[in-house]
Amino acid sequence: MTPSKARNIDHAEYEIIEFLKDFKDLQPLEDVMAPDEASKTRWDKAANRLLARLSKRQDSLKGNLPEGHPGRE
Repeated sequence: MTPSKARNIDHAEYEIIEFLKDFKDLQPLEDVMAPDEASKTRWDKAANRLLARLSKRQDSLKGNLPEGHPGRE
């Protein structure tokens, strides 16, 4: 999806979350924070929990997106 001009604060927040969710290269940070199996488990749980929180917040913003925005459907 190509973002458009921010029509309101919720629209901008929605697009920022979308960008963060699409950004996949956390490997350098994971390499430092999860060098062993136990810390890798914690890393995975934290990443999944954060993704769920971001997705929930993004869903709550959908009603405030501009008309015709693909995320609004």
